[in-house]
Amino acid sequence: VRALGTLALLRAAPELRRGLVLVVDATAASVELVAVRDCLLLASRGLSIPSEESGPLAARDEVLPAVRMLLGSLRSAEQGATVALSRVVVLGSQAVFEAISAELARVTGAPVARLESHPSITLSALDASTREAFLASCWPLAGALLEDEAALRGDGSAIDFLVPTGLIDVAARTRQRVLL
Repeated sequence: VRALGTLALLRAAPELRRGLVLVVDATAASVELVAVRDCLLLASRGLSIPSEESGPLAARDEVLPAVRMLLGSLRSAEQGATVALSRVVVLGSQAVFEAISAELARVTGAPVARLESHPSITLSALDASTREAFLASCWPLAGALLEDEAALRGDGSAIDFLVPTGLIDVAARTRQRVLL
């Protein structure tokens, strides 16, 4: 579900729709890497961060090897073609972004930016601490709740995100509290 939410965020942002984009979605308990080319999901890889090690440096230690593996997988799937990322987008706290951005840029050879705004979501009414909590943990859920025309089907087989199921990950509790 996190990968689909990330994909919905990218599809709704005109500046993120083109090229090969790697999204690093980092919360305190887990990381999701999503590779998207021209709004088509290529690959997704989820990682968990051991609770006793959670923090920006633990996220960095988990993210960098996983990014290298994901890029290797993409290269092998493209049969030797060059995999050139247009950009890397980080969804997460400022501390995690600062811990991983320089190394991510070096490993990927692409510019790295933190997603801090989106055309479909207004954050201006939030105070600074609530805004940071949202930016640190709620982007995936917000993306999943966006109406994604590419995912809607007339036969009723599309995933309905408004019908709740059990919590998918520990970070979902934080997202739920902030969004409600």
